[in-house]
Amino acid sequence: MTQVVSSPDHDVSAVLERQERRKVAAGLYERGEEALFGMGHTAKDFDEAREYFEDAAKLGYGRAFWRLGWMRMLGQGLPASALGATAIWEAGVERQDRFCWGELACRRAIAGDAGGAVVAWQSFFQSTELFAEEEEIDLGWLVCRYLECWKAFRLEPLMVESVGCFATEARRAAVEMIRGYEAKLGREQAARDPTWRLATNALLVLGELFSAKRGS
Repeated sequence: MTQVVSSPDHDVSAVLERQERRKVAAGLYERGEEALFGMGHTAKDFDEAREYFEDAAKLGYGRAFWRLGWMRMLGQGLPASALGATAIWEAGVERQDRFCWGELACRRAIAGDAGGAVVAWQSFFQSTELFAEEEEIDLGWLVCRYLECWKAFRLEPLMVESVGCFATEARRAAVEMIRGYEAKLGREQAARDPTWRLATNALLVLGELFSAKRGS
């Protein structure tokens, strides 16, 4: 039986093709974000964003599944559905997207699947996926939500070392969330908001974890 061996030229061509596909997908994703976070927030904007994200997802761009999942959750250009959002994030984790792992972990915790949530959070923290500077806040906020899940659903053990790797991003995300809500609502009203409380509690947990560690 003749063994077929790929030529070096063929291998290089395949790598270049994958790089080009990712470049195109990243461009589509960026245009989707521009449409999603533009000034209008109209149905047309959401439809345009969804189309860009769907095209990026078809090219295997994992982060596009994360955005599509949230659009499904919030009913932005898609019918609102938590189950539908979860299915999209499940598709995203097949592309090894870290953010989709985080969202899936939260959904599993809410559904009462503590074991599945822990496994998903482990995959989130163990991911070697690189993230852009502009994604640090989103990454940090997912870490804050992990701390909330750990506390609310007793997801033992607490992944202290993993959290420590992203503590800076988590603190920054929590502080920005607190400031944003207080600027919009005023401190008294903001303090009654679940998101403000989540951010505040995350800062407290981060302080307790890492100040105690430094003192030991």
